[in-house]
Amino acid sequence: TTTTLFPYTTLFRSAVIDAQSSQPVTELQGYSAAGDALPSLTPQMPAVVFFTSGSTGKPKGVELSHIGYQRWFEGVQELMAVKPDDRVALTTNHSFDLSLGEIVLSLVSGAALYVPSQTVVRDPFSLLPWLDRHSITIWQSVPSLMRQILHFFPQSDALRTLRIMMFCGEPLEVSLVAKFRQAFTHTSAQPLNLYGPVEASVQVSWCWAYEYLHSALTVVPLGKPLKHAQIQLVDFGEGSQEIQVSGEHLALRYLDEEKTRQAFIDHDPSRPRYYRTGDIGALNDNGDIEYRGRVDDQVKINGYRIELSEIEKNIMARFAASDACVIPVLTEDRYELAAFVVAENHDSKALRRTLAETLPVYMLPRRVFFLDALPLTSNGKRDKVRLKTEYLS
Repeated sequence: TTTTLFPYTTLFRSAVIDAQSSQPVTELQGYSAAGDALPSLTPQMPAVVFFTSGSTGKPKGVELSHIGYQRWFEGVQELMAVKPDDRVALTTNHSFDLSLGEIVLSLVSGAALYVPSQTVVRDPFSLLPWLDRHSITIWQSVPSLMRQILHFFPQSDALRTLRIMMFCGEPLEVSLVAKFRQAFTHTSAQPLNLYGPVEASVQVSWCWAYEYLHSALTVVPLGKPLKHAQIQLVDFGEGSQEIQVSGEHLALRYLDEEKTRQAFIDHDPSRPRYYRTGDIGALNDNGDIEYRGRVDDQVKINGYRIELSEIEKNIMARFAASDACVIPVLTEDRYELAAFVVAENHDSKALRRTLAETLPVYMLPRRVFFLDALPLTSNGKRDKVRLKTEYLS
């Protein structure tokens, strides 16, 4: 620590070194290893509980194990080869599971962990200089945050020391990867798309994004399972397949018995215990899993099955929007679609005409809101609850 933070170390039984001078500030005296022995741990013991709500606004406590994080680390370490001379940025809010991944990745591999203030993290004009000033080599971001950064910095000489750019938490558009490459021409960083729900200890699959830079896909695949993770695609009706995860990555439980029984299935004698992610996937010819949306993003309006993510992708690709979010809205006795769009063109009629060229009438949003930026939750994801309360209530 530093001398200015020394008073806070009284909370712990420890020796303290001033990081700025490398001189001891206080030393342990009369320390008894026997008297302060840590309790013995088993791999399946709880390590942490994260409360997650996604975009629903209803928190669920997820209890994760020591072995889950160990298996995750072994998988990403095999992939990324993190070394003691690496510098990892801790830019994720500590209340979210990705932050613990950043901590484990750096400290277990012997790398340095750099922690910016929340003021720096929230300000693109401060964050990029901070990353360069500390010669960060590994940085993790959700696509929404990177989209905002690229809005302000379409060209930049930042990220010169970056080795791996980790993306996680949301679908990663190929167009965003292309903009990243065009913006940061002085970096050799490789964008890595990682996928995994909180319930599976950080992440369970990976894909090097540049491999699909010139493909016909609009979204970078989720890729292949990490070492120790097992992923299955299981039919759930109407030709779609749900992504289900099994293995030691899995959380122990929710702090709610009924939710645990619904999501963690352990009564099928033909399969090991597995978790239903609610994500829809498909296997491509390269053996990579492609993301096809959420089970709960599939709504039926007037008898038609609609994938909201498909509308969002069309808005971004065909209307030159930098971001878009589509939400079903219940008005009186029927559902309608509302689109929230970040674009220079604010002509809602032009938007509908453009979408009508490729989408059927029942997939056209009836209500369109143009925003300067989509609101984000504290972990950088689209805040659908806020969109509903501020614009649709």
